[in-house]
Amino acid sequence: MRFHVSKNLLYFSHRLSGYIIYKFYACILPKIQLRLCLTWPVPSPDKGGGGGRQVVDSRHSMITSNPYEILPKIQELIFLVCDQLTNLLWLQLLPKATGLPFLTCRRLIPNSCALGRCILRATVTPHVQRLSSPCRGLQLLLLLLLLLPLSNVCSQMLPVSNSQLVKFLPGFQGPLPFELETGYVGVGEEEEVQLFYYFVKTERKPEEAPLMLWLSGGPGCSSLTALLYEIGPLNFNIEQYNGSLPTLTLNPYAWTKVSSIIFVDSPVGTGFSYARSSFASPPSDSEQVGHALQFLRKWLVDHPEFMSNPFFVGGDSYSGIPVPVLAQLISDGNQEGVRPAINLQGYILGNPVTVPQDEGNSQITFAHGMGLIPDDLFESLERSCGGEYQTIDPRNAECLKHKQAYHTCISQINLAHILEWNCELVSPKPPLHMLDKRRYLSNKDYNVFSESTPPPILDCRSYGYLLSEYWTNDQYVREALHIRKYAVQGSIGRWKRCSYDIPYEYDIHTSIQFHAKFSARGCYRSLIYSGDHDMIVPFMATQAWIRSLNYSIVNDWRPWFVKGQVAGYTRTYSNRMTYATVKGAGHTAPEYKPEECSTMYTKWLYEEPL
Repeated sequence: MRFHVSKNLLYFSHRLSGYIIYKFYACILPKIQLRLCLTWPVPSPDKGGGGGRQVVDSRHSMITSNPYEILPKIQELIFLVCDQLTNLLWLQLLPKATGLPFLTCRRLIPNSCALGRCILRATVTPHVQRLSSPCRGLQLLLLLLLLLPLSNVCSQMLPVSNSQLVKFLPGFQGPLPFELETGYVGVGEEEEVQLFYYFVKTERKPEEAPLMLWLSGGPGCSSLTALLYEIGPLNFNIEQYNGSLPTLTLNPYAWTKVSSIIFVDSPVGTGFSYARSSFASPPSDSEQVGHALQFLRKWLVDHPEFMSNPFFVGGDSYSGIPVPVLAQLISDGNQEGVRPAINLQGYILGNPVTVPQDEGNSQITFAHGMGLIPDDLFESLERSCGGEYQTIDPRNAECLKHKQAYHTCISQINLAHILEWNCELVSPKPPLHMLDKRRYLSNKDYNVFSESTPPPILDCRSYGYLLSEYWTNDQYVREALHIRKYAVQGSIGRWKRCSYDIPYEYDIHTSIQFHAKFSARGCYRSLIYSGDHDMIVPFMATQAWIRSLNYSIVNDWRPWFVKGQVAGYTRTYSNRMTYATVKGAGHTAPEYKPEECSTMYTKWLYEEPL
């Protein structure tokens, strides 16, 4: 019944638009013509039999010369504005009249344009053609001036979403051998937030292969980090920068070989995402989740060919907070009948922040186990601090003294990978409140590269991060990626790999309860992995919260292999959760061990044992 109502409303809305324009031409414009064209010379044949020569006042020649040449273009613009009017009517009236979800109504709009255009042409064109020749140019100009402001209003009220294919990228030789799409999707109550994304279509049967939405950590790190350094199809050639554009090469271990991935710059202020208004609220954990869910539903509406594909949500580092929440909201929406339904199969988390307090405390246990601090200091810390190293009573002088000794021992260690060089990082310095709340995250927060300090040397892993700054801020790269030049509040500024300076509210303090609730449903799979040399989120902290879920072990601790060599250790649980360590990897694992992580992901994705 609702389908027939919606069809009738569609037809009615287009007929209404046509009728409005018909009345404009038939009733209003003649009156304007009467006032403005009374003295207009009427074309008439030359009395001298001169072959129908028309006499036109030269004062009006700029307006009346060749009106037929501009007529098709003006008509086309009129039809476009009518389409916008119809879309606006559709968005405002259809959900209320039929009870259909807003996104469903929005998806129907593009399909209505062809019908509406045909109706409008049939309704309007005859009246345009009946206009008197001398005043046609002026009449069309008046109509255009009247409709342009309305067109601007419509364009601001309609959903903001666009995407374009990228076939070539500066720095890469030849056309891209995979399909890359970039674009913006508007989210928020008035779509005041514009989230930028990179979509890579898999090379392996994209019509049926899994689809994953990927969120990078930070919070505030661009998803280009994952695309260029971790799991995407491209890597930088690590070469000394000489002023020319850094070059790109294919990543043979890209996860996009077996699944399509949407890399999203989230939250707002990250990468190329921006707010259209200065009054937009500062991002938070909960807002990031809500925006990600809106983004996903809108993206699927615009890409209906992927609606039935198995879907996973994934992320690493700080995304260990929002990803489980997002997965639960998707599941809740499916159970409540929200459309479009999302074929959710599970989630994937690498080196995930989950229980921040415990992860910060476990750094000392990790440092002791790795031989970074001696037994007696570790025992003194345990005795004086009682296992709590993040929130220390300022009156506990002994604990503070031992904590300072600990910092002295590890101050020159690269916490992201304790065996790698400790180098300057290409990131802005995070604000003090972030250091206070998330100081366990990384010594990346403290090692800051700026113009006043020398850049990292070529042997440092962070040198590759520097190349991304040069590459992404190149004008031709931004044009190739279809980056908008201007936001409402000004130009979209310089790209930063991690924007730690954005205001952010940490309103989800732990995601453990979301893991628990999601696992209890028993119908979803999850993969949790850790780099075993990561001191930012130590593997023992991750194992601890997994054990706290109290699920029985299905396959106990055992090694898993790549090319006959131990690549890590794994264990599976009755809630369909797989945990794996990646031997020799840091924070985050795919950047350090791409082949091993690609093998792990592919096997897990297609339900093969590690």
